[in-house]
Amino acid sequence: MRSFKTIPVVIIILLLSGISFAVYGTTLNYSLQLDEELSSLFHVKIKVENAAKKRYVFSMPVWMPGSYYRTDFGKNVLNVRGVDDFNKTLHVEKLSPNDWEIRLENAKSFTLSYDVQVPEFDFLGKIIDSTGVLVQGASTWMYIKDMEGFPVSVSFKDPQQRQVEVALPGKNNLYFANSYHQLADSPVIIGVTSDTTIFVKNVPHHICFRGTADFDKKSFVKMISDIVTSETALFQDVPYDQYMFQFLIYPGYRGGSGLEHANSTTISLSGVQLMENVHNAANIIAHEFFHLWNVKRLSHKLLLPPRYDRDARMGSLWWLEGVTSYYSDLTLLRTGIWSVDDFLASIAKEIEILLSNPDRFQTSLVDASWNVWENGYFGPGISYYNKGHLVGFVLDIMIRKVTDNQVSLDDILLEMYKDYSTPGNGFKDSDIQRVVERMTGFDFGAFFDRYVSGTVEIPFDDLLGYAEIQADINKTRVPTIGPFRTLGNRTRIFSIEPMSPVAKAGLKRNDIIKTLNYQNITHMDDIEDIVINAEIGDTLHTVIERDGYELIFKVVVAGQDQVKCELNVKDVLLPAQKRIIDGLLKGH
Repeated sequence: MRSFKTIPVVIIILLLSGISFAVYGTTLNYSLQLDEELSSLFHVKIKVENAAKKRYVFSMPVWMPGSYYRTDFGKNVLNVRGVDDFNKTLHVEKLSPNDWEIRLENAKSFTLSYDVQVPEFDFLGKIIDSTGVLVQGASTWMYIKDMEGFPVSVSFKDPQQRQVEVALPGKNNLYFANSYHQLADSPVIIGVTSDTTIFVKNVPHHICFRGTADFDKKSFVKMISDIVTSETALFQDVPYDQYMFQFLIYPGYRGGSGLEHANSTTISLSGVQLMENVHNAANIIAHEFFHLWNVKRLSHKLLLPPRYDRDARMGSLWWLEGVTSYYSDLTLLRTGIWSVDDFLASIAKEIEILLSNPDRFQTSLVDASWNVWENGYFGPGISYYNKGHLVGFVLDIMIRKVTDNQVSLDDILLEMYKDYSTPGNGFKDSDIQRVVERMTGFDFGAFFDRYVSGTVEIPFDDLLGYAEIQADINKTRVPTIGPFRTLGNRTRIFSIEPMSPVAKAGLKRNDIIKTLNYQNITHMDDIEDIVINAEIGDTLHTVIERDGYELIFKVVVAGQDQVKCELNVKDVLLPAQKRIIDGLLKGH
């Protein structure tokens, strides 16, 4: 267990000593209980003491900060019940899919209890399995309307008495948060298999694992130390007393995902890929840790503090996520984890993805940031991660070009951090361009109008040429029936482009593809193998399962551009271009 120093010590002493918190008014005590056996339910209780009102409204968030799509977690809540201190049932009424009202009558203290039906998977992997439990804040804890700023305590009851790790202060399985916001922003791992602590700038960084794999932990820990050292040096600030990396290791799981928090991050990783090379985890770690500044401190005004009952729509997720992706690449380059060739190969891959997506001519970065609430991360359209990554890269080049490498995107980040990281002082969408122009003395209106707000093709040859980077881009026409994405081994359609060949044929989200061109389908790779060997214009006999019935469709193969990109630094550099490329690659 860890002790995080984030609230006044005197409050902790009062609570641990059993002295009532009543001097401060109403107190809120959360608890979570797990079943003896593996179960998909969390049992939650919220005890309110010294109640000051006759009615309270409890709400489940409709989204999770850091994950920008509407989820409506109230749909997972069961068995809501209220009792007073004498176990007398209190009236609880469901007001909406996410809101419950409790009426107290004469009670001064009461407990609201409910069960949370936990899905088998979220984007971080399995929430409950034989290795342990992940408790996500916003999907687990109700908040009391108009009391989000009240301090709370939280405890956990696990029949197996497994190790608990959470970035909150406390001990003996009792932890404290200075508000609901901090509670919701502090994920919990129950069932830690191993942990270690490193110190960077004399500040402890705790590294804990749920799940096991036989990988080189010494190299893994050094990699984290290098990333932390580089990114704290960039921002010239360590805005925390302690930090926690929570890793969920899945033996056969390919890929990874993560979610940032103010004092921690939770990241799922493939044990197979870690055993191949621990550097396979470097990019996502650098990305999530960079969010410590760019999102959690340097943040949009709509996120400070977050409203859990509505969408936080903004046009600048490309900055919060895409530019963070660019800087995760730079971090790996600057630490030596990546070579220059690795860095350029990553940029080239992002160019391939963007130029293969015809939606780039219809959807701007601002639109993509705005539309994610409907489309989801894997929905139709361009990705603000992908294009934001590239806009961050070419913006860095342009800033260096117009200032003769006297100013870089590093300086823009630091200036925005200085201007907007004070509590409650978030930036607006327009502030990004304003800071760039203030720092460079140059009009960037055309750049933002074309590549951020507009859909003009990014002229990679010209812009990368300012840094003497040669872009060799080749396009070939290949067969396609997408774009669409499947989820899981049953090839269930997770997202589908409305005008794609499969959509035109009549397939829908949640359909399970059984056969394609009379061949059994068990994985997305099977679909890709069949399509790549087809001819544009062919008709593929397709059998799907929908609502328990098998249906037959005819899918016509269309064509799409397949892009291959290679980036190289030219051998002969002019002085100005050399300053730019050296500044990019070496952080000058």
